[in-house]
Amino acid sequence: MIKIYGASFAKWIYPTWSDFLDWYFDVSTQNYARPGYSQAGIKRKIYTTAKPGDTIFVQFDVNERIDYAVDLKFARQNNRLDIYKNPWGTNSFTCEDLLFTRRAPSETSLFHKLIDSLECIIDIQNFCEANNIDYKFVSGQSLFADMNTRTGNIGKPISINKFLKHPLFRYLYNNIKKDKFLDEFPTGLGEFDVSIDGHKYKPDWELHPSCYGNFLYFEKYIMNTLDLPIKNSLEDIKNAALNFSNWSKDKSMEELNIKGASSTHEIYGKSLAYSRKYIFQQFFNNLS
Repeated sequence: MIKIYGASFAKWIYPTWSDFLDWYFDVSTQNYARPGYSQAGIKRKIYTTAKPGDTIFVQFDVNERIDYAVDLKFARQNNRLDIYKNPWGTNSFTCEDLLFTRRAPSETSLFHKLIDSLECIIDIQNFCEANNIDYKFVSGQSLFADMNTRTGNIGKPISINKFLKHPLFRYLYNNIKKDKFLDEFPTGLGEFDVSIDGHKYKPDWELHPSCYGNFLYFEKYIMNTLDLPIKNSLEDIKNAALNFSNWSKDKSMEELNIKGASSTHEIYGKSLAYSRKYIFQQFFNNLS
């Protein structure tokens, strides 16, 4: 069993690298990725689902997502009952009135965002090693980016020299096992898709890495890290990804059967499941 963790870069309306992993190798997989997950949300999911002996792939996502825990008493006292409406699908780990929700990006500094990401990476690293879990890391995009100056969905990479002067930041950074990252630490899938001109393979409204870019990323960084029996030929998977990308690159959200969303930020829950099912049945049914 291979378990996969991340946010929308690991589970989207069309196949990502995680789906290509599932189709290429003859192995059972469980994808726990969810659009909108923070680094801490990914960590919590690993804590509650990864077991000793598992092999897991963890894709870290944007650093601007900072969660905080809420209960009904807090929400009432602070006039925040709107949290329970969950308009952006960002609430997670809900149990009765207890849940985690998202701070607005403007409520935390860049330093907070960066050090929170590093702490989550170290926490996951230590948890896996303490529990005999084989872990492999990748990044959705640069771990050290300023999302306030993003282009599309990709943040502007920054120098961390200033932050490395802080003893805690430096300790965390130095203790990350960078050889556990399969891609080009600290960059990831987002930068890779830009490098292969992924915009040519997706609609203008789509902010996520292209389907074909995801295939090339899988081929370069993921495929050779596992020694397992093969289920589908690489050429068949490549052709399916390229055919879908070429077909969809000039299509509207409506033509991709996306329901109940006016932008990519609103695609989660039932909207994601509905669109994903439609696309997979239409274009990738022979692989799954």
